[in-house]
Amino acid sequence: MGCRYDCGWVAPGTIVEEGAYKCILKVCEDSQIKDYSFPDMCNCCIYNGVLYPNGGMLTDSLCFTIICVNGTWVQMNTFTCSHCIVRDDPHYMTFKGTWYTFHSHCCNTLIQKKEFGYSTINHVWGCFGNCPPEFFRPGPSCILDIRIQHDEDTFVVMTVTGDILVNGDLVNGFFGNGLFIFRDNLAIIAVTFDGVVVAAH
Repeated sequence: MGCRYDCGWVAPGTIVEEGAYKCILKVCEDSQIKDYSFPDMCNCCIYNGVLYPNGGMLTDSLCFTIICVNGTWVQMNTFTCSHCIVRDDPHYMTFKGTWYTFHSHCCNTLIQKKEFGYSTINHVWGCFGNCPPEFFRPGPSCILDIRIQHDEDTFVVMTVTGDILVNGDLVNGFFGNGLFIFRDNLAIIAVTFDGVVVAAH
């Protein structure tokens, strides 16, 4: 249903206002804007709808450690769980560590949940196209964005230019229905279905 905010409507789970320095967090929940701010704290970070103080550390449900440093989540170590990689030109590394090169201007499936068959639910794509001029990276193609169909009501696009779109709306972060998206110092990171972690650098 969503919430009315700033002369418009936002989807449930959308963070409508946040300020790490002043520990402000306002979220659309149950058709109302809920205020989770802590006015007596500064330099907080947000994870899964919870404000954490400067220096707070998280490892639960992640396959890496993040620490709150002056209002920004910073990834402290490499992935300890099985992972795949997609990068420009384009190159793919499978979950078993095998590298492939496949030049194309299209979207390729990266992860698909088995019990959904060919459904797009719980699905992650990497989409490639012409390299934007500002990238200064000549090559057959460049990765443009990562797309996640988390559930029937939540479609996410994380672009290489740093934008996060949830159901077409530009947002700073998102949590709801088992999906959490945040920015660290190097990437946009989504923690999604079944503990899958998607990072767009």
